[in-house]
Amino acid sequence: MEDYIAALVTGGQHAVTANFVLPSLIEQGLGVTLQNRMLFKCIMQLNDLTEEEKKVIEPFLHNDKVLFYGTEKFSMEKSYQLFVEKGVLKNAPDNEMILTGLAQKEKKKLPRTLGRLLNSNFAKEEIRPEYLELLKNFFVELNIRNCIMHGLGEMFDYLDIGLVAIMFQMLWDIVECEIFKN
Repeated sequence: MEDYIAALVTGGQHAVTANFVLPSLIEQGLGVTLQNRMLFKCIMQLNDLTEEEKKVIEPFLHNDKVLFYGTEKFSMEKSYQLFVEKGVLKNAPDNEMILTGLAQKEKKKLPRTLGRLLNSNFAKEEIRPEYLELLKNFFVELNIRNCIMHGLGEMFDYLDIGLVAIMFQMLWDIVECEIFKN
């Protein structure tokens, strides 16, 4: 906090706001992108659906504006169950977490987090190895996200503009789908 105040008082350049926002945007962007990729891949494998099953995937087939009433978990649960029942998606906590935002494992809730996303089998299948290694080094090994968000590490400079540049490029590559294999 002292560094932040000093930067404001002296008029020095700092990137504290971007450093706080970018990890969340990266986490959200990666989660949504992986969820969309999983949805698309599973839907494309479906065949011989009943009318009731078609209603489950209908909102995802067109560019119509659809409003889901309920939580992400509630809204995506039927899709997840359909994909598992039809054998196009393995029933696994990682897959459930990516698709519904929350998985249940032995009575423990597993929300979608950056670490869980990066360690999921689906991410390993979808993300180019060099990007996955970079993301894991940055957010798992160096723990940059938690250092920024929770002030961990005495020597960590959360005002660093260089960190912002790296995270902005990561976010850009996620949004542009540059990190994915195909």
